Amino acid sequence: RRLLEGVAGTASIRESTLGYTPVSIAAAEGHVESIRALVDLGADVNAAANDGTTPVYIAAQEGQVDAARVLADLGADVNAATNAGATPVFVAARYGHVETVRLLVDLGADVEAATAFATQHGQTQAAQTLRAFHRSRAQPPPSSAKPSSTDSTPPAARRSVATRCGNCG
Repeated sequence: RRLLEGVAGTASIRESTLGYTPVSIAAAEGHVESIRALVDLGADVNAAANDGTTPVYIAAQEGQVDAARVLADLGADVNAATNAGATPVFVAARYGHVETVRLLVDLGADVEAATAFATQHGQTQAAQTLRAFHRSRAQPPPSSAKPSSTDSTPPAARRSVATRCGNCG
């Protein structure tokens, strides 16, 4: 804690030539208590590095779901885009961090924008993962009742996103 208090005054100052802050570094490593302590000492959860990456983007890139959750709870913008236009949910899908994608979608991440970005940049697997999450949010929750014999919905459409998406576990 004393070490963090020593850097608290520099928590919003760029710590490297790339512009990463102590909160970004803690997010990359999944150090949620450090994130909380830095924010308690005045650090900005939305401070962006030179390339526009924010701590929640970095947490998503590294698959640090707990860090992403804490950052969002502390006010991080889950839709903040990098200078290139990539968002946290895109980068989580890009690197196959399905639990992080799920969290970000639950927190209101813009899946349509991320899917469009993935498609435009040739990130086919990321786009497929995002589409699966988008479809799962667009469909009503499955009924616990057995489908009637007159139900015309194809069985594949009744399956969960975990069944449809090869990356889900």
